[in-house]
Amino acid sequence: MAACAGRCWMVVGAAVLISAGAFAYVVKHIAIDSDTAHLIAEDVPWRQHERALERAFPQRSDLIVIVVDAATPELSEQSTGALTAALSTKRAVLRAVWRPDGGPFFDHEGLLLQPLEEVERTTESLIAAQPLLGTLAADPSVRGLMEALSRASEGARTDPGQLGQLVQALQRLAEALDRSLSGERSSFSWHTLISGQNPNPRELRRFILVQPVLDYGAHGTR
Repeated sequence: MAACAGRCWMVVGAAVLISAGAFAYVVKHIAIDSDTAHLIAEDVPWRQHERALERAFPQRSDLIVIVVDAATPELSEQSTGALTAALSTKRAVLRAVWRPDGGPFFDHEGLLLQPLEEVERTTESLIAAQPLLGTLAADPSVRGLMEALSRASEGARTDPGQLGQLVQALQRLAEALDRSLSGERSSFSWHTLISGQNPNPRELRRFILVQPVLDYGAHGTR
């Protein structure tokens, strides 16, 4: 103690040098890895099988599932498409973005993947709604909608069997307009109108799969 007290500045300098050396060693050799997979030894048999599975199916690893729910099938599809397009531009943080239940293939061939009874029911509904769809396709506006309803009413006069379908369409449209005029959020589904049935939860839900760019050594920021 007496020797240290007599050479206090030398002791302080030595302590600073030792501390600096210890700090440099810690920075280069000691770190925290946030990858929990490294807690398991690589030579464990089941761990090797897991690694082999990840190499064989890389699209199945590190997945984040995004679930999109909406009031109508149209809103669900539109929202999911917009979100997928927006996420696809984030290549710095997302290495892959795709939809398991949508895309060009499902847009063209999705109807063929449904049960036969549902395909037949959907096809019959589309054929019955062809006059309405044709008019709206030519003029997708309020004027076109009124023209389509006018033609539907004329068809109901000659074929009373279509009256029930027309009344149902007008009731759904009136409900949507009433909610909109009262300031409430309103949504109108052509899918529901054509099918004549309320959509089930599966039709209102879409999925997006993303694979983030993982950096287990990144430092958190405030």
